[in-house]
Amino acid sequence: MMIIKIIEEEDEIVTFFLFCFLGQVLLKEWCKYRYGIFPENGFPGDKHYPEAYQEGNKTLANRGCVQQDVLCPLGQVYNRVAPTKQNLLCNEQSGIETVLNHQDFQTTWESVYAAVPNNKNEDDQPVLDLLSQFTNVSYNETTTTSTTTEKLPTNLVYPVSAKNFRVPTFQYVVPKSSRYVIVLERTSIMNINQRWTNIKRALYRFIQYLPTGSELSIISYGTEATVNLPPTVVTEANKEGLHGRIPRKVILEDTACTYCALNTSLKSLQNYMGQLESGTIILISGASNKPIFMDKIMDQVRQVPLRVFPILYPSTGAPELLQLAQYGKAYSIPEGEEPYSGVTPLNYLSEVLLDILHMAEDLQIQKVHETKHLSYEFAGTFTMEQDILHKMHVTLSLDDENKVEFFEVNNPSGKKQLFSKFEDGMVVFSHPGIAQAGIWTYHAKLYPNTGLASTTKMTVDVVSQSNNAEAEPFLLEVFSNTDTHPKVDAYNDRVVLYARLTKGNAPVIGANVRATIFRPGGPESNPPVVLMMRDNGAGYPDITAQDGIYSVYFSDFATVPGFYSVQVSADNNGGSARTPRTANPIGNSDAGTNNNILNVYIGKDFKTLHEL
Repeated sequence: MMIIKIIEEEDEIVTFFLFCFLGQVLLKEWCKYRYGIFPENGFPGDKHYPEAYQEGNKTLANRGCVQQDVLCPLGQVYNRVAPTKQNLLCNEQSGIETVLNHQDFQTTWESVYAAVPNNKNEDDQPVLDLLSQFTNVSYNETTTTSTTTEKLPTNLVYPVSAKNFRVPTFQYVVPKSSRYVIVLERTSIMNINQRWTNIKRALYRFIQYLPTGSELSIISYGTEATVNLPPTVVTEANKEGLHGRIPRKVILEDTACTYCALNTSLKSLQNYMGQLESGTIILISGASNKPIFMDKIMDQVRQVPLRVFPILYPSTGAPELLQLAQYGKAYSIPEGEEPYSGVTPLNYLSEVLLDILHMAEDLQIQKVHETKHLSYEFAGTFTMEQDILHKMHVTLSLDDENKVEFFEVNNPSGKKQLFSKFEDGMVVFSHPGIAQAGIWTYHAKLYPNTGLASTTKMTVDVVSQSNNAEAEPFLLEVFSNTDTHPKVDAYNDRVVLYARLTKGNAPVIGANVRATIFRPGGPESNPPVVLMMRDNGAGYPDITAQDGIYSVYFSDFATVPGFYSVQVSADNNGGSARTPRTANPIGNSDAGTNNNILNVYIGKDFKTLHEL
């Protein structure tokens, strides 16, 4: 643990206090994350959870108990009628009651009292000390005494046992260089709708952003698995060559042995002693047949553990592959939706791969511009912000790169940037270092008589990485209440979609956040649904206003079962987006619903996008 040196080193009292303070913050945040508790106090100026409330002629402080460190102890009288966030959202149950009712705890409270006098040993003491904090019960070698002022609630099952529960310990692990295995199905199904071409295009950008020093291997498969690239260390000089190891064409086979490919990928993650080590596996599959020996693969995934990111492309692929995402994340790529949503499979797949890279490496990579064109000659502009200037990639995507006569990119000073790369239906300009901040321009021209049609898709997009370790980039995290149970009953389950939008550690409020849900069955019968996500604290379903977490209910299910893909986009809402600055003291991470706000407006070009 790092201790901030605020006074002289010899002042042990303050050092100890800082340790305790940091420990309390960690404990509180862990309880929020793991057990879903809320603050047991009100907030100044908050309409929903006020600092004080009226009871007859009395004005009472809005708090659960008189004395509180992290949670109200069970030994204190708990005020269940106070309009705190914990009471209102958890049926007047205290935070510690919510914690103790969790499935983490299985046995009865009485077992603690039974275990202490007769079976006490050294290993039990940390548990007993912890219990003393919660219950105001003191323990010694021979007796058990209680000084509680309120009987323990009878509706609880108190699950802590000195014999089967131990105080959690935390270990800091320094990771080795990242290891990636890209596993690609190469059967004839990938030759439909330009799937293989889209895969190659999307992986080009992915490989360009892989950190130097990481390790990459590529495996393709049909009836058998082929190692196209053995484990190779990534450098800035060999990234083009690594992408070139992806096979140019699919094979004329209809059967996909996914087990063969995954088994081969596991071998590529073995060390020199034959032991399987951790790594990241990206599996892109479209076969609908159920993979064999999935239980064997899952045993390996759980044992290491391995982060596997299965991508169903198309979304009609085998659903059994989704269980591989136990420590990763699962995706499906919708097709045929562009007339309804403007999203192409290539766009979607590219965003998915950048999302994986963000989760695996915590890299701040952001799409700063995207626009579509349909003419023989066109131009446009985009703005590069000060903190997002590293490894800028400007890409023109179309069906055939040979149709392009030239593609020019000019920096804010007017200097023409040369040496664009033509490959796989892309014209890519890559800026390897720090790009110039300001307004950039681009200009493209196609050869005459290239057969430009109304269905021709030409897209220019710009992606760049944060160049400042201390910068506060925009982050958009998407999740739902179905993350732990992905199979949804359309008749009984209510699906809630969430999007957490932040700039650094500060929430972004007032943004325009939209969720596009791609439904199974095809766009003709079940077109995508677009929903506006709110951060208003109105309770339908958002419970806290202006915390940067936007939410919405989804109930418009398709007429057929299948996979749903969710794409969430956010923009600055015409200049209305801003970050709040609360009046709470530093170190208080709790937030109400209407804190004092200093408006810090977001730049006009702010735009981000994320997939679920």
